[in-house]
Amino acid sequence: MNLLVASHSPKIFALNKPAGVSSAHYLGDFKRHLGKRFKKVGHFGTLDPFACGVLLVGVGGAMRLMDLVHQELPKTYLAVGKLGIESTTGDVEGVKKLWHSPHEIIKNITLEMFQQKISERFQGEHWQSPHAFSASKFEGKNLYEWARAGVLIEKAKVLRHIFKANIIKWAPPYVCLRVEVSSGTYIRTLFEELAQSLDTRGHLIALVREEIGSVQLKQCMTKKSWNESMPEVDLTTLLPQWPKFTLDPSELFNLRQGKVIKSAFAENFMTPQKVWILDSKDQICGVAVASLGKLTSHINFIC
Repeated sequence: MNLLVASHSPKIFALNKPAGVSSAHYLGDFKRHLGKRFKKVGHFGTLDPFACGVLLVGVGGAMRLMDLVHQELPKTYLAVGKLGIESTTGDVEGVKKLWHSPHEIIKNITLEMFQQKISERFQGEHWQSPHAFSASKFEGKNLYEWARAGVLIEKAKVLRHIFKANIIKWAPPYVCLRVEVSSGTYIRTLFEELAQSLDTRGHLIALVREEIGSVQLKQCMTKKSWNESMPEVDLTTLLPQWPKFTLDPSELFNLRQGKVIKSAFAENFMTPQKVWILDSKDQICGVAVASLGKLTSHINFIC
């Protein structure tokens, strides 16, 4: 292949993962397509097998951006759920249990009631535990591995943020929602919580990740479009619009060694500010923190 990756130039690709395949399996296919020259390939956030949509894949040093992607970028999902039926996994793949018939749901739960619960309890800060059937880790194993072995692990709740939650279609017992949330929010769990707040149960039957930050589903590649000149995600538009600063080779070397660099450019920042560090060829070499005339390394892409 002619797709070359410089040792210090991180690259991110946006893939459209189909339903019915795990993120790990789909990533494996993409990794084999890239070839053996690419040693480090990983994705930025698992999609459940039943879900589809945006899957960001990092190559080389790009994986060092994972924490920033999780911290900085919201995710938007389109979810279709069914009220009245509980699932052990929170989705279509689990064992089902009927709580209320469609007739009971239509009779007892209105659109106005559902909207009110969203407004009252599912906006802003939200404490949530990972789903028992999720890829969250406990003692080195995925929670779903424990659950399949008959051990349900309940991890401590973590603070998440629900930026937006809108009902797209109301057709009880089915409801379609579009939600924008912070990274790490489990949409299955969110729908289960919504159903329980209405004195019933529910599970997801479909889930589409439509956006991660500024990357939209329509920009993502399917397998048919994997080729030698695949478009990359522009890191400086994916992540916050940080200032860019070019260093000469000796400054880059010193920064790589962990040394603090004196810089007139950094005098413009009285409080710490992340900046992109570029070389003379305008290649991204890392992320530094600029403050009070000094630059300190934050993320280094040079291998």
